[in-house]
Amino acid sequence: MFLSVAQSETESQEYLRTSQVAYRRGVNARREQEPETGRGLRIARVLWLAGYVLALCAVLVAAVQIDPPSRKNRFADAEASIVIGLVAGAVAVVLLVLLQMPPRLRPRTLPAAALSGWLIWALAAGLTGYRVLVRAGDARGFSDVMLEPLLGLQVVQLVLLGLLAGRLERRRRGALRDGDISARI
Repeated sequence: MFLSVAQSETESQEYLRTSQVAYRRGVNARREQEPETGRGLRIARVLWLAGYVLALCAVLVAAVQIDPPSRKNRFADAEASIVIGLVAGAVAVVLLVLLQMPPRLRPRTLPAAALSGWLIWALAAGLTGYRVLVRAGDARGFSDVMLEPLLGLQVVQLVLLGLLAGRLERRRRGALRDGDISARI
């Protein structure tokens, strides 16, 4: 009886060890299939991340231009807010279209990129939703004609940012499935 328990423990430990070795071989084989990380890939990563940060800032600036009346925007002119929002929105759309295919990012970068994208998306969606519901019916001084192009641009930004953040989230989850724990949030 004692011999069979010890033998089964030995067999289970051997099975565990061989499965871990096979898993490592599989991960290493996948890494070998991927292209090497050279100087060009590092430059592409830095440029893509810089563009991503600029796009997130542009989305945020465009969204804040249509926020509810408060102390911060009491003295802001409605026409100036619309112009700033349109320029920032156009920059955001161009950048988000260019950034739709990110390079192979490091797994430890993916959680921050995905989370920041979803946070900015939620904030911009909330402000856009407020402005769609209220339209020109508050003390900011907007007219419906002024808001139409900016709200359309906001919707396009939200769709593009949602697509990109979703793509980054799928890559983060894929890195987690591959066993890379640095992709945890």
